[in-house]
Amino acid sequence: MEEMGSCNGLVLVGQPYRDHYENLSIWNQSTGLFRKIPNPSFRVKSMGMCRDYINYGFGHVSASDDYKLVFIIPAPGDMLEVLIFSLSANIWKVIRAPYSSWPGRISGQGTFSNGAIHWVIPRGNETLNPVIYAFILAEEDFRLVPLPPVLWQIEEGRNQTEITTLVHLGGYLCIWSLDRKAESWVKLFQFHTHDLRHIFSGYCLWDLCFITESDTMVLILNKELLWIGCRNEEKPVCSGRYRLEKVQPKVQSLAFYFRATVCDETPVSIAE
Repeated sequence: MEEMGSCNGLVLVGQPYRDHYENLSIWNQSTGLFRKIPNPSFRVKSMGMCRDYINYGFGHVSASDDYKLVFIIPAPGDMLEVLIFSLSANIWKVIRAPYSSWPGRISGQGTFSNGAIHWVIPRGNETLNPVIYAFILAEEDFRLVPLPPVLWQIEEGRNQTEITTLVHLGGYLCIWSLDRKAESWVKLFQFHTHDLRHIFSGYCLWDLCFITESDTMVLILNKELLWIGCRNEEKPVCSGRYRLEKVQPKVQSLAFYFRATVCDETPVSIAE
């Protein structure tokens, strides 16, 4: 089983296959709630694609107090199919949108925030600057959210399609925040891996899990979860390291990989 998203203490899990997902369920680890979701009737194999082209997300619609699961897949005829499951209605529905509404293969699992599920395009091309694509759950429609210009402006000798890689290899981690009106970006802080040589020595790639209100970041690095505090111009401080020693891949020749998600402990319940 694979974790596919979390919202208000509810965790979406599913079984990934090459071209689809099965055994979708909602789980609240605080209350023990476990509800199965009917499998969506789609596969991308018929289009010569694999699961990498399936994008999905899970979030809450505050106006109707409903939770929705969304899958976005390419469809014939330069169209997209958006499969939406409503937990309150317990049904799937499909809407279609022009393919121009979507850049195609991007980042898989989206991030829920302020009523919408967001995906970041990891690379651009000569005509398209990197942006954030958002699917608004209440309106069931797409919108574009521009990234800070500093993240996509091309400097001499820098390939625009390698921005994400160069950020990692350059050793800097910058955290930006978009205000609730989606009008402006503010850089909260940045730090260099040299500030924590004893942690980042020998590693150039990491994943950011989440940031607390007190500006503490949780990063995944190798087999560790790291708690790092970084405030204003102060140097970062590592306040906790948690290593997974006993977890091993089923096939010993495969590389070890794990990911983490945020899950609040809440009594939120949904009809079974």
